[in-house]
Amino acid sequence: MTVILNEGDSAGTTGAASGSPVDAAPEPEKAMTRGRLVFIRFLRNKLALVGLVAPLGAYDRVARYRSYLSLRSGTYMQIESGASDPNLSPPPSELGGYDRIAASVVRAIHFNTRDIIPLSVVNRGTIADLLDSDVVEVPCVVDANGARALHVGHVPDRVRPLLQRVKEYERLTVGAALAQSLDAARAALAANPLVPDQAAADALVDDLAPLW
Repeated sequence: MTVILNEGDSAGTTGAASGSPVDAAPEPEKAMTRGRLVFIRFLRNKLALVGLVAPLGAYDRVARYRSYLSLRSGTYMQIESGASDPNLSPPPSELGGYDRIAASVVRAIHFNTRDIIPLSVVNRGTIADLLDSDVVEVPCVVDANGARALHVGHVPDRVRPLLQRVKEYERLTVGAALAQSLDAARAALAANPLVPDQAAADALVDDLAPLW
């Protein structure tokens, strides 16, 4: 069984300690727009967490992850939740995002409850408009046998082009990371619907350098 928890359900936590290296913005970032700065830091933190930018020790990975969550909480996660404070965290005794989903999955498997939980799983024909090997977030029945995706079929016509373009961007990004190719990374970013053209993609990759 392959289950990948969806980060979109994650609740924000407090950031790393003030003044730590992961929080400090390099000098060139000060001239960036807010949107571009968020995007660059988001990618840099993501790549660092999986070891594609610079090797991190166990402590550094925790600090990087907290910094990443703090950034998310102070931008679109705050907008989506409507929270007045971007750094509000659930009390330690309460479950938040990833932990709530993980606990729900474990409980459903252990007690064979057949709960329906939205999870990211390998597509395998669940969404007909995507490749079988793509990862998709869909409602899943979770019981003692694991998570089984509920069939979706074709997505609405108005959604299909954007969905397929985003998935193509994701495939190209994985390929670029595996090949450690800057040219492939530029091509992947250019395929992202939020990146206007190849020149912008090239500039973003240059801002992230060195990637490997």
